[in-house]
Amino acid sequence: GFGLPPGSPSLGELLSQAKANLQAPWLGLTGFFTVALMLSLLIFIGLAVLLVLDFEKNGHYPGGTMTVAQAVAFVQRIKERAGIYPGLYGSEYRLRQMLYGHGVTEAQRQTLTNCWLWIANYHSEPRNTAPWRTWHLWQYTGDGKCDLRPRGSFPKSVANIRKAERNIFRGNNTALQAFWRANAWYPSG
Repeated sequence: GFGLPPGSPSLGELLSQAKANLQAPWLGLTGFFTVALMLSLLIFIGLAVLLVLDFEKNGHYPGGTMTVAQAVAFVQRIKERAGIYPGLYGSEYRLRQMLYGHGVTEAQRQTLTNCWLWIANYHSEPRNTAPWRTWHLWQYTGDGKCDLRPRGSFPKSVANIRKAERNIFRGNNTALQAFWRANAWYPSG
């Protein structure tokens, strides 16, 4: 998985368990059909991927937390290679702490504001998005955490996944489609 701790449910974990448990063919078949479905969807729907830098504190690996200078270098490299700026994901507090911390320059902040903003806040709708004017995606729950009211307006689950990460796009369905077309990377060219 992408940044998930070992043992978390993910396609990689499923395939790893299938390989380790050949006596349980349903694990391998489930993994195979999931990969086949994903590849088929990519082929028939088209490759349009939103690139995002997860700019959170990372305590899983020594030295794993990215600095602002490293984030700037990363987004500039993505722009150079893919032709678009990626999104920037992080909590409202963490972004403010990092972007207005000691030694961060206005030029670095300006470079990062070329990225579209995906912000996490499980307590209230994000308000302090400086240096961005506003957010594009808002993650309002993850790991079952959500203090927002009324609870019925902010579900925490999807189907049988009780602790899902749920997001809200700022706009309607037409605006979402336009946002995706404008910010997606098409690897085939």
